Amino acid sequence: MLDALGARDAGRLVCCRPPSGRALDPERVGEAARQLGIDAARIEVVPDVRTAVAAAIAQTPADGQVVVTGSLYVVGAARGALVD
Repeated sequence: MLDALGARDAGRLVCCRPPSGRALDPERVGEAARQLGIDAARIEVVPDVRTAVAAAIAQTPADGQVVVTGSLYVVGAARGALVD
């Protein structure tokens, strides 16, 4: 999925755990990104969606964009983080 989403072209990849018991460990997502050839310096692993959204916004320039991908659990939690 990382390849299909164009993660190689992202300036930064922030991996997190969604609020779901079936969630994949974000370290595994980060490792998959490294195996895809993404420089480890561009990958950040954080514990939860709220932290990921805050990190992404803080690291994105004013004229940049943050793209949230993943399950509905991720997107719902990201929306909640932005609305609060």
